[in-house]
Amino acid sequence: MSVVPVFLADALAEGVWRRLALGLLIATGALASFAQVPDTLRKDARWRQFVADLEREGVRFCYTDFFMATRLNFLSGERIVCSAKLGPNTTEYFFEYRERVERAAEAAIVAVNPTSAGRLEEKLASLGVRYERLDLMKPVLLRFSRKVDPQDLYPGREFPMR
Repeated sequence: MSVVPVFLADALAEGVWRRLALGLLIATGALASFAQVPDTLRKDARWRQFVADLEREGVRFCYTDFFMATRLNFLSGERIVCSAKLGPNTTEYFFEYRERVERAAEAAIVAVNPTSAGRLEEKLASLGVRYERLDLMKPVLLRFSRKVDPQDLYPGREFPMR
């Protein structure tokens, strides 16, 4: 998209009109980009508050999906270490994170949405596992009566390191 202003300016006549058109197109693009800043800052503040809430609740390790795991690992400065083993997207780029979460005495589960949390709760109930649910920015299941691994919740599913 950034080449469009150059092609448009080049297509126009030589001289002042060409420079004016190019300047106007670049200024319009810059203003459109800056218009996204307030929403981006609001979203960032919500995610940082979510991390602070998790830390306040004592969450140090968790299972979730790839996108949330990477964000929580980064925003917490690795004070919270999350593995993407829960899924649905289970891509792991940093195998050490999964290993650390699996070695931890306790790991919370951060669901991607309330529907997913409901399904996880059904699986936990069928396993006889007691837990606490927090409805923060994302649903969080924690303080399990025993250690829970995604393999317990999804028997038969493979969890390859990748």
